[in-house]
Amino acid sequence: MNFASDNWAGASANVLAALGAANGTLPAYGADPVTARAKALLEEALGGSAAFAFVATGTAANALCLSLAARAGGVVLCHEGAHITVDEGGAPEALSGGLKLVTIAGRAGKIAPDALEEAFARFPKGVVHHGRVVAVSITNLTELGTLYRPGEVRALADIAHRHGALLHCDGARLFNAAASAGVSPIALTREAGVDLLSFGMTKCGALCAEVAVAFDPALGEDLAFAQKRIGQLLSKQRLYAAQVAALLEGGHGQDLAARANGLAARLGAGLVGLEGTRLIAPVEGNEVFIAMPKEMAARLEEGGVKFYDWPVFALQPEERPGPGERLLRFVTHHALGTEDVERLIALAAG
Repeated sequence: MNFASDNWAGASANVLAALGAANGTLPAYGADPVTARAKALLEEALGGSAAFAFVATGTAANALCLSLAARAGGVVLCHEGAHITVDEGGAPEALSGGLKLVTIAGRAGKIAPDALEEAFARFPKGVVHHGRVVAVSITNLTELGTLYRPGEVRALADIAHRHGALLHCDGARLFNAAASAGVSPIALTREAGVDLLSFGMTKCGALCAEVAVAFDPALGEDLAFAQKRIGQLLSKQRLYAAQVAALLEGGHGQDLAARANGLAARLGAGLVGLEGTRLIAPVEGNEVFIAMPKEMAARLEEGGVKFYDWPVFALQPEERPGPGERLLRFVTHHALGTEDVERLIALAAG
């Protein structure tokens, strides 16, 4: 039973069918009808025109987006557990020409508005010794599986914009976030003040496809050149665009996300009902972060359940496991069923 990551799941049947249909002879570098359809669906999902770059990985999408915000002395503010600072091997810094990532602590993986204001205060305007904040980056769902609702995104966007910075959203699980909030992706992005978006597809049913999005036409002018510069201009772009189109067509991606979210909700409820367990963050998407007795975790391992022990360095003290506990992350996805969740709960219960 694979609850380790949604990256472990394969592609949805719709995505595979779309890839087969696009596997013919068509113009290269995006001058094809498949890419045109994907862009039209993206504009529909995100509420209007924008600049899009189809890329292979989330790291590439994040680095590409942040490179558009880069300026001399540039600083990006992000949560201390953000993927861009923990899991991307320096790519955002290197591919942006030297942006500095400065982290902010926060409960449940989120940046609070007052904490963001305090972070901006560290970089007073015109003081060249400290640098200047050019962007704020949030992750939605967060690295602890929690949700920034539209109003929360807007509050952070307003602060960033007031200080002359852009708001970037790492939307690796944006479909899950939108399904959880009961809204379309536009409500969590364009309408909430997001300027740059990494729109994730891979974790929600694609093989490998992400989209870097610039909502501001002035930023969009540089997107194609920046994409080429980082080696992500794909000659057979239609095969990436086909995956994107398949997930957007008829709301397929958000439907898959809603199903995964439902499995996670059941898993969280089932596990937290067992003696000695406690959720360290609310289950608001397709991830469950739970502290449990070491004996219970060992029983799951012996039963063949795949999961990750979660690192504690970016957690608040009350979120960390205590003596005799292990902090585990379980991720649900489209390749799992209700029977897998119930079997895991039964194994944990002994």
